[in-house]
Amino acid sequence: MKSFKVILFLFIGLLLANFETVTASNKIPKNFCISKSELKLYNLINKYRKEHNLNEIPLSKSLCYVSKMHVNDLQSNFVFSDNCNMHSWSDSDKWTPCCYTNDMKSQLCMMNKPAELTNYDGFGFEITFYSSAEFQYKDVFNTWISTQASNSVIINSGKWVDKDWKAVGVAISQNYAVVWFGEEIDVEKKLKVCNSDNFIVNSKYKDRKEALKSKISKRYYLIFGSYTNLKDSQRDLKKYKARGFHKAKIIQQKNRYRLSLSDFPSLSKSKKAKQKLGPKYKDIWILAK
Repeated sequence: MKSFKVILFLFIGLLLANFETVTASNKIPKNFCISKSELKLYNLINKYRKEHNLNEIPLSKSLCYVSKMHVNDLQSNFVFSDNCNMHSWSDSDKWTPCCYTNDMKSQLCMMNKPAELTNYDGFGFEITFYSSAEFQYKDVFNTWISTQASNSVIINSGKWVDKDWKAVGVAISQNYAVVWFGEEIDVEKKLKVCNSDNFIVNSKYKDRKEALKSKISKRYYLIFGSYTNLKDSQRDLKKYKARGFHKAKIIQQKNRYRLSLSDFPSLSKSKKAKQKLGPKYKDIWILAK
């Protein structure tokens, strides 16, 4: 039996709020595609979930892109150390760098990568794989399901039992593989399979159009400050974005400038996000607009 060195990490993020900003730079390249090996790994994950009487997770173009960016970054820039583990991101590209340590202080920076790199409206949760020798997609899958921490993410057991995965992305490089899971629907509909004329169409959720519509209809904002002076609001906006609230923005209403840390398509999601922020942000109130 072939032997190879494997190192596996599991990102355990407990916040559910989404702090992101969508800009023109959050566009996935038109030529982006998923490899056949990556598709096979995705299919193995869903087959395994079916064996556990769980629903299929739709393949997400956005999360596949984030996965691909991360394995490329790991392949080119990651150095194993006692400080930064494999959920880290280097300072070599357009994203915010993250040194992900075991105390999880950088969890927001890491969880925010789908929102930072794409138009995905939600946090990402990641499992990772490393091998010093050549491996196949089945090696990755077998390692994950034989490791309790990663297996529980895949089949929503243990601390992940309350998660409802609605999107998943997969990527494989020479020495690394990652999977990103998300609780929000990906509004990107089609994903091309590399070196073929085939596309994977995300058609499982009939409310895709509603998800798109929600982006331009009423939003629910987590308001953390109200100002009479625009300069003061802009100063604090810069401060909170630096802390990881990438979706923070200023909302003007008549002669007031309100600092929103994040916004959501429903009242229930905004309340849930507020609760997860904890007592430090107890003074947040929700604005429907």
